[in-house]
Parts: sequence; structure tokens; C-alpha cells
Amino acid sequence: MGFYIDDLIYLYIYLCIGLILFNIAYMIFTNYKEGRNNSLTNKWEIDINKQINLLKEGKPIELRHKVYLEKHLIYTNQLVAYVRALDILRKQGHSTESYLFANYKSILFLAGKYKNEDVYDRTFFAFFISINTPCNGNEYNSLMEILLTYLDNSNIYCRENVLKALYAIGNLQAVENAFLIMYEHNYFHHYKLLSDGLLSFTGDKEALAERMYKYIQEWDENMVIAVIKFITFTSDKFKERFFLLLKEEEDINNEVRLAIIRYFRNHKYEPAHKLILEFMRSTDITDENIKIVSASVLGQYPGIETIKVLKEALKDPNWYVRYNSATSLINLNVGTSKLQDVLNGEDVYAKEIITYIKGLERKVDRL
Repeated sequence: MGFYIDDLIYLYIYLCIGLILFNIAYMIFTNYKEGRNNSLTNKWEIDINKQINLLKEGKPIELRHKVYLEKHLIYTNQLVAYVRALDILRKQGHSTESYLFANYKSILFLAGKYKNEDVYDRTFFAFFISINTPCNGNEYNSLMEILLTYLDNSNIYCRENVLKALYAIGNLQAVENAFLIMYEHNYFHHYKLLSDGLLSFTGDKEALAERMYKYIQEWDENMVIAVIKFITFTSDKFKERFFLLLKEEEDINNEVRLAIIRYFRNHKYEPAHKLILEFMRSTDITDENIKIVSASVLGQYPGIETIKVLKEALKDPNWYVRYNSATSLINLNVGTSKLQDVLNGEDVYAKEIITYIKGLERKVDRL
């Protein structure tokens, strides 16, 4: 028995020694790798800076440098160091735009090489393009076509970086094609990522909104919501079109309907005001979110009828309808005198929510 316990103790000691040696070896390897990466980054930084200075003097980039790019940046570790070097130079106040434009053909060559690499390498190359665009979006070009092929057999990270690269380049056709590919292949990409990405588009956002709107009745719910959210923060030229959709399309998806209603919070439109009042009065609406959002939107539409509808909604069984209605009344600067009938009334829900919102307002004023 004693022999067995001794063996366990020795085994434990050996394991501890092994773990210590492993940690030492890992630290040595990590330091070596970090030192090597820093060395590569410094090397790229010096060479890139030299080429930038040549461009400032009106001279072309050295052919040697272009050949070096095409030979070494096919390796991800070199590309990582290259990206870090560009970032360092920008932080030092150097403009890299002209340098990147001058290397367009070399970057195009590399894009073609990475096309055949695994999804993780493609993801990083797309990220590289998203922060180091070697062209503007004036004309649809080969680089955009190659980036679109990265979407085949991709994951969400790859798709997001490809989209970011296309947004950064700012070409309308490229972004439209990317969305068409994702729709045709049934790739799911959350509407929040899509709408935020579209808002980062560096080209003509109004023109992009028009292009995206063409598919409003074709694409799936997720993509349509993304487009509507993008248009909401981009353009006020869709009031009539969204109003007609809201009014005439009875089978419209509820989430899409909500996104359109929110559009009219940012862009006031009197016909939509009347329709939203109808939503608040309706007893046939099964989705309570319609009333919740409508109550919030009405805070942008002053008027006697609005106040009347919102005061009535203070009695709604749904807390969020009451909360948004009370908030909208406060936003509309409806004074206490006009709310006396509520405060002196018998509806406990209505009195509580108005008192609660006014209490919050006083707290904010004191901050």
C-alpha cells in the first residue's frame, strides 16, 4: 500500500515538473514568435515608409518592392506583420492611401492567391482590404469580383469581413451583388450586422438605399429589416413608398411592419401619423409590439388626437404600451394640467405610469 502511495506522489511530482517545463517552453516560444513578428513588422515599416517617401517625391514605387509583396504576402504571418506596419505608419501621421493605390495590381494578385486558401486565411485577407482599400468605388473592378468569390463556403466571420471590405471600397454594384449572393445561397447574417455595415458604406448612401429598396419584396425578412433600418438612418425620400407598403400590404411580416413604423419616428409624414393612430385604436391587432412601437413613434407627432390616443393607451394592460405612451406624452410637453384627468382618475395603471415617468424625468434633471 505504501509503495502504491509513493508511486502516486512521484507521478504527481513528474506531472508538476512536466507542466513547469511546458510553461517555460511555451513562454520561450511565445517570446521568440513575438520577437520575430516585431522584427517582420519593423522590416515592413521601414520598406513601406521608403516607398511612401518616393511617392511624395513624385517617383514610382520600386519594382523590387512590388515583387517582394507578391512573393511574401501569400503567407499569413507576413500579411499580419504588413498590416501592423501600415497601422503603425498611419498612427505616426503617414498617409497610406496613395501607396496602396499604387500597389493595386500586387494586391489584386494576392487576392487571387488567397481565393484558393482556407476560409480563415480568406477572412484575414478580406479584413486587410477593409482597413487598407487599394482602390475607390468609382468603377466595378476585378478585386471586387474576387472578394465576392470569398463568400462561397464561407462562415459568418468571412462574410462580415468581405462585406466590410466592399463597404470600405464603396462600390454600389459590389455591395448589391454581395447581398444577392447571400440571398441566393440562403446565408444568414443578422440584420444588425447588415444594417450597421451598410451605414459604414463610403460611397453614395442615397444611391445604395435606392438599389437595396428594389428587393424589399423579394428578400427574406432578415435582409429586408436590415435594408429598412439602413434607409431609416440614411434617407427621408421613402416616406410615400413605406406608407403604401404599410397601408396596402396586408400580408407584410410583422417585424418588417415594425421596422417601417420606426422609419416614421425619424421621418415625420402626416398620412403615416393617421395610420399609426389607427394602429393604436385597433382592437384587431394580435401583435402587441405594433402598439408598443406605435406609442413610441407618436412622441414625434404633436396634436390633440395624438394626446387623446396616448392618454387612452395609459390604461392598456401591456406595461410597455403604457410606458411608451407616458414617455411620448412627456416628450410632447403635455403639462400636468392636461393630465389631471388621468392623475385624478380611477385607473391605477394610468396614474402609476405617469407618476413613474415624471419621477424619472425629475431624477434626470437633477443629474
